[in-house]
Amino acid sequence: MMRPMSKNEFAEAMQVGSPAQFVAINQSRMKEFLAIAVRAHIDAFVTQQAAADKLGCSQPTISDIVRGDLTRVKSSYLLDILFKAGVQVEVTLR
Repeated sequence: MMRPMSKNEFAEAMQVGSPAQFVAINQSRMKEFLAIAVRAHIDAFVTQQAAADKLGCSQPTISDIVRGDLTRVKSSYLLDILFKAGVQVEVTLR
């Protein structure tokens, strides 16, 4: 039976410098994927304000997501927006 990899071995295998760097990279990727899913739902509305009203957030937040400026938008907030849009999100770790 194979022994599990340590965090350092895993980070090395993924070609990143440290476990913390691996986590940061993947959190960023996850956030980008969530934002893409949110954008797909925003596009169904005529205006950003209509999307904001329906999804329970502000128009400036919708604008940030559409422009890809995710610096002030947390992954958990993107998940909340998706849930309000009726999207079922499933996360699989491999």
